[in-house]
Amino acid sequence: MRPADTDTKMNHATPQLSKGERTARRILDAAEALVSARGYRATTVREIARAAGIQEPGLYNHFKSKEALFSAMLDRALQPLATAIDQQLQATPAFEKLPGQIGGLLALHPNIPILFQQALMAPHDNPGHELVIVWLKRLMEKGLELLPTNSGSSDTRILHLIAMFNIASGYFTANTLIEALLEKSTLNSDLLAQQRSLADELAAFLLQRKIP
Repeated sequence: MRPADTDTKMNHATPQLSKGERTARRILDAAEALVSARGYRATTVREIARAAGIQEPGLYNHFKSKEALFSAMLDRALQPLATAIDQQLQATPAFEKLPGQIGGLLALHPNIPILFQQALMAPHDNPGHELVIVWLKRLMEKGLELLPTNSGSSDTRILHLIAMFNIASGYFTANTLIEALLEKSTLNSDLLAQQRSLADELAAFLLQRKIP
């Protein structure tokens, strides 16, 4: 688990938060880090509260349940992705730029792609992971609206979309390998810029290749 880079977050910080809002943000940050490291079921509300620097009863003043906390954590990280897709739909669509844009947004919450990976490999009866799947399906359905209608069959379009999503999110799930090979964090600004450029190039290639 790792915190988001301070420089990356600077332009997205919300000024003049109230004490309650600051506490809620600490809780969400703690939940994101712990759940990505241990999984939804193995992480307790008490552990999240302790990591946020508050008592467990105090956490329930902000989130009524563990599931509500997890849902709020996902909303905070993933709503900007949905908004980015909506903005592309309202403007001149440039789908090949979307994976790089999504990668930039995921850099603000680099543990979230790990939750994607956990959810896709987890039993279906895990309530936390079910929330992740609901979000992923929502994002994929929005993404399909951006794909050119001549980009192949329904199956091909979905596979293209998944490939592009993996380009954006896989960079963060490969954090350990990247640090071992490059001795740099995935949140290094130069690496993030290179990843975004590469994501755009690969997305453009997928869209331009001839569909049989």
